[in-house]
Amino acid sequence: MAEAVPLLTGAARFRPTFASAAELAGEAYVVQLASGSERTKVVCVPSFVVGSSPHQFMRFADAFDGERDVFACTLPGFRDAEPAPATWDAAIEVLAESIVRAVGDGPFVLVGYSTGGVLAHSLAARFEAAGARPAGVVMIDTPMPETEAETKSVFTSVMTQILGREPQAGAISDTDWLAMGAYMRLLAAHTPDPVTVRSLMIRADVSLDGNTWPAWGVADTDVKVAADHFALIEAQAAETAEVTRQWLRHTDPEHTQ
Repeated sequence: MAEAVPLLTGAARFRPTFASAAELAGEAYVVQLASGSERTKVVCVPSFVVGSSPHQFMRFADAFDGERDVFACTLPGFRDAEPAPATWDAAIEVLAESIVRAVGDGPFVLVGYSTGGVLAHSLAARFEAAGARPAGVVMIDTPMPETEAETKSVFTSVMTQILGREPQAGAISDTDWLAMGAYMRLLAAHTPDPVTVRSLMIRADVSLDGNTWPAWGVADTDVKVAADHFALIEAQAAETAEVTRQWLRHTDPEHTQ
């Protein structure tokens, strides 16, 4: 599997690309998963590993249903015949515009799972720069590999688990594989901008395969949950949601006034 990483990133260079949101003609990339009356909305950003989509957050969103609105993004480039982002900023621009259309003017918190946490962090930086500061950003077991060896280790570990337990792994499309390769290539060249919004990192306290997960020390608050990387958003998603809920109580304008 480690040998596949450079093959994916190399092949992704031949995908058609887009350089700005205008090239996608206002396509929607956000769906609503839960609803409620609390003012601060939650916007979830999935990882860019194959098989990822808004459905990753179904259990997490269920924990907030009746409490607050929860939305989830689809990453541009994963739809059939859709071009991949030419740059990291192009992907962030598309997501930011789609989020604004979905949530309106009210306060919202960004929640990114796995590598989606890097995207969520970048979205927070973009919104801050535009004067539309989000209420906070939550990263769920988000790695930020800094070397080629760390990149190979992270994606090898995750993909080995996915392909070993996904009954429909053989049905993953070429578009999905190449989109993942495109985002991996962009991640390798990405330097995160600083943010001033409140931030939370929820870390898995159980290793996937015994390898060290490259911790990203970017958050104000770190909380460990006794779960592995996948259980955080699956079997133990309710615990992840509860950690997020408790943190939100100190972020939501309704509870901090």
